[in-house]
Amino acid sequence: MQVCDNLFEARNTLSQRMEGPYGDASVKINVANMNPGDIAGFAAFNGDTGLVSVEAEDGEKWIVAHITSVSLELEKHRVVEVNDVETERIALNTDDIYFRITTDFTPGQDMAEFYYSTDGHDWQKIGKPFKMIFDYRRFFMGTRFAIFNYATKTPGGTVGIDWFHVKTLQSPDGNR
Repeated sequence: MQVCDNLFEARNTLSQRMEGPYGDASVKINVANMNPGDIAGFAAFNGDTGLVSVEAEDGEKWIVAHITSVSLELEKHRVVEVNDVETERIALNTDDIYFRITTDFTPGQDMAEFYYSTDGHDWQKIGKPFKMIFDYRRFFMGTRFAIFNYATKTPGGTVGIDWFHVKTLQSPDGNR
């Protein structure tokens, strides 16, 4: 893993295209082997990104929600500025964390909401609803689910991705 400053420069991000009209995706991540400065999580990813992550700092781990956007040098797509707003932070006291993103692509919505769980069953909302913005000029067409892990201080930390599930739904109550 390379050291980088933000998600937009991370080289080991896995992504999956979102589908509508509604979606529900979740991931189980083991964070036991993160190093200080490591950040791992789950995002509604594009040039404007909503995300929930685990951040390892000073011997502690935090669940953190962010809304982030990037400005790129258009010719080379090099990151020139990142605007990041932390919307919520919660102490994490376990090595297994579950993240979930629900999406609504009905006309006029394009919203994502973020959740976390420490047992995979009892989900807690975190952060603010995120308005997904369709802007193909920065990265790719549409927003994608993204699982990521990167180091901001020293390489060597790892996370385990136990599973990743995606459901495309026809209604917000969970019908496929």
